[in-house]
Amino acid sequence: MAVVNHPGPSLDLLETAERILAGPTFCDGPDAWQPGCGFCATCGTRITGRPDAPTGAQRRPRWFCKTRGTACRNEWRRNHQWPEARRAALKRDRRCLRCPAWKSPPPAELEVNHIVPRNGGGYGTGCHNHLDNLESLCRQHHQEATNEQRAARDAAVPMERS
Repeated sequence: MAVVNHPGPSLDLLETAERILAGPTFCDGPDAWQPGCGFCATCGTRITGRPDAPTGAQRRPRWFCKTRGTACRNEWRRNHQWPEARRAALKRDRRCLRCPAWKSPPPAELEVNHIVPRNGGGYGTGCHNHLDNLESLCRQHHQEATNEQRAARDAAVPMERS
C-alpha cells in the first residue's frame, strides 16, 4: 500500500485559525483590549507565565506574549509608534511612490504621508500609524497629498460663517 503525503494546511490557514481562536488585540479598540487583559497586544495569544502583579510588588501588565519572542513587540512598534512606523515605511518603499523610479529623490530626502489623514491626531501612538496607511513621498508629492486631504476635509465639513 502506497503512503500518500498530504500537504498540511498552509501557514495562512493556520494563522487565520489561530487569529480566530485568539483573544482581542490592541487594534480591536479599548473596549476589547486593555493592558493586563491577558492577551498579546499584537497577535491576541493568551499571555501565560508570571502573573501581572505578584504579591508584594507592583509590575506593569504585560502587553506581549513570549511565544514569538520580541517579534510581537517589534511588529507592534512598527505599526503603532510613529518613529518606528516612519522608519519602517521608508525602509519598505525606498523611493517616492508617485515619482518615476529614475526621478525619485534619494531616501534621505523622502517624507512619510498618512494615506488616511490623522486630522489633528498628532504623532502619538495609535493605529493611524499602521504601515498599510503610510507611503513614502518626495516633498512635492507630500505637499500635494496634504493639500488634497485638506481640501477633502474642508469640503466634508461646512464652515460656519458669522
